[in-house]
Formats: sequence, structure tokens, C-alpha cells
Amino acid sequence: MFLKNHKWFFAVLASLLFLHTGCSAPSSAQRELVVPAVWEKGHKLTLQLSLPQLNTRYCVFLDLRVSKEYPYDYLSVVLTYAPEALSSARGQPSTDTLWLPLLPQQALRSGQFLDYRLPVNTDGIWASDSVFYWQMEHNMPQASLRGLLKAGILMKMQENGEK
Repeated sequence: MFLKNHKWFFAVLASLLFLHTGCSAPSSAQRELVVPAVWEKGHKLTLQLSLPQLNTRYCVFLDLRVSKEYPYDYLSVVLTYAPEALSSARGQPSTDTLWLPLLPQQALRSGQFLDYRLPVNTDGIWASDSVFYWQMEHNMPQASLRGLLKAGILMKMQENGEK
């Protein structure tokens, strides 16, 4: 009799442990947009991310999906970001101009496309607000850019000591 109850006890304990580990809070926020077929210089893509935790430092990555039609082995973008709406007059948003190499050996192949996850800010960005706003525009030599299909931002909570 004790053995049967003992088995049930361990089954219930294992289920509770599984539920606890299976329902942990997310440690990142991600959003991506479909880029226009012809992305004109000056056209800004706008993203809004709801972050899982406040007062935390986040590493930032740019996710890109590129087709064979993309003519360059790099991408230059201007990223503007702020913890409040970019149109807000409360504070100055931060702006970075990035030159990102798109090397095929660093891409993940997804059928006929190449997917990239490129570090933008590995020192981390302090998030004191629950929503973070991003704008992205290309800074390439030609005014019209083709072959870039999707662009997105991943903000991942920085672990202790991680860069």
C-alpha cells in the first residue's frame, strides 16, 4: 500500500517540477518586419518591442533574411532606438550607423534565402521601460535596395558577466 502511494507522490512531484521549469518567464523579445520589395533610402522601418523585464540590460541583435537578388556582401543601416516613443520630446533617442558584413559562411540557409543574426550592441542596453522603440533605414550607396526580405530586432536579457 505504501509503495503505491509513494509512486503517486513522485509522479505529482515530477509534474510540479516540470510545470515550474516549463512555465518560466521569457528572457527575450523579438519582432521582425517584411521589408518592401524596393526599400527606398529614407523609408524608415519602425518596430516596437514589449520587454519581459524592466531594469535589465539587454543584448541587441539584428535579424535579416536576404534573397539571392541582394547585390552586396554587406549592409549599412542607421538604427535609432529609445525606451519611449521616438516622436516623444522627453529624451533624445540613440542613433547608430552600422556596417554589417553578410558573409555566406555565417548565414543560416533557409531554402533559397540566407538568414543572419548580427550583434548590434553586445555591451547591452539598459531597459528602464517595458516598451522599446526602433527605427531602421538603409544607408547603402544606391537609393533603392532590393533583395532584403525581412528585418528584425532581438533583445535578449544579458546574463551576469555576459557580453
